[in-house]
Amino acid sequence: MMVEFIGSTGAGKTVLADEVRRRLAAAWGTASVAAIDLVAERVEVPVPAHPTAQNLLEDAVGFPYFLASWPRHRAFTRFASGYLARGFRRAVWNLNRLRNVVRKLGTYEIARRHGAGRIVLVDEGTVLAAHNLFGGVDAVYGAEELESFARLVPLPEAIVYVRAPLELLVRRCMERPDPPRAVRARDRSLVERHLRRAAGVFEDLIACPRIRERALIVDNAAESPEARGLVADDIARFILDRFREGTNPRA
Repeated sequence: MMVEFIGSTGAGKTVLADEVRRRLAAAWGTASVAAIDLVAERVEVPVPAHPTAQNLLEDAVGFPYFLASWPRHRAFTRFASGYLARGFRRAVWNLNRLRNVVRKLGTYEIARRHGAGRIVLVDEGTVLAAHNLFGGVDAVYGAEELESFARLVPLPEAIVYVRAPLELLVRRCMERPDPPRAVRARDRSLVERHLRRAAGVFEDLIACPRIRERALIVDNAAESPEARGLVADDIARFILDRFREGTNPRA
């Protein structure tokens, strides 16, 4: 069972996923694994600590899986490449965004094939590709594009949408040692603009029925370990209920 965490940078997706993984093992004795661990297992290397190195590992290991699964993902890949070609002017940025989509599809296939019987936690997955497509400040999208994305994207069995107040997102992003490429200048107004746009994309996306029916929405303004633990408890219960019931929403 695949569970993807989505939300803006600074929402706390990765931290919560780690907390949930520990709770599933300690409190309920249920094994779970991070998608990046499955990727690293394929080539028998340790998971790199730096996010950029993790992305490069997923690029290299996931690409053959993407190619092998091309017939299933052809329509979504064509939609993504067509939208990027129409909506952006800079070819280099187009290619980088498309590479991100391909990486997510490759990782999705690895989780699908090698995570059978386990709970696979994903914090950079196919649904998050909506941010790669629609999150740029020069991107233009509407209901038609969102509906096409939701209809074509390969989905996990469950989605956890993590939200936080914009002011908190900005502060967390400014404090990160590895901010996203779009906000590396550390200009507060640019960071806020980027995150406001990202939050809007996810709010629009979660309204799509095919996404919403699989999702738990959590607000993560937690600053203390205790408060964050309560949020993680709710997520772990949601995941465990879906796993035990064998819930499999319509593909």
